[in-house]
Amino acid sequence: FLPVEHMEPRTEAATAAVRDAMKEAAPYGRLPVREIGDGLVSMLSEKVAAARSQEIDARRVKMEEGIAVLRDTYDSKKWLSGQVSAVQNNGVYVSVVEGKDAFVPLSEIPEAQVAEAKSASGEADAEGPRPTHKPGQPVRFRIVRHS
Repeated sequence: FLPVEHMEPRTEAATAAVRDAMKEAAPYGRLPVREIGDGLVSMLSEKVAAARSQEIDARRVKMEEGIAVLRDTYDSKKWLSGQVSAVQNNGVYVSVVEGKDAFVPLSEIPEAQVAEAKSASGEADAEGPRPTHKPGQPVRFRIVRHS
């Protein structure tokens, strides 16, 4: 596992940003990393990681605090804004706070933002409707439950 705070160059902790950074850093499918223990890897050299240790720890704490605030102020009636970080057949992931994405199931997406999937021949796909969102697209949403 590569924690976002160990990525070089510094990358926003959002799925779309991480995906783009990985494509750029590893255009041929190989990413230079080193093991740092407990199943974690880093793109930073030992020297750079040591020099940035306070920054890395502060960034991790900031992400954890953002998640805690989200949990503490959770209100299912409150509309939030975010960006689509990933699209799947059954819904979309939305970047809620740095380091945390929320899944919005297809059943919670307005019908105007859902399209019937088409096969290559133009016929309706057997998999059914899919979201029309694109990664990076701004969206408004509500969190109806969390774990």
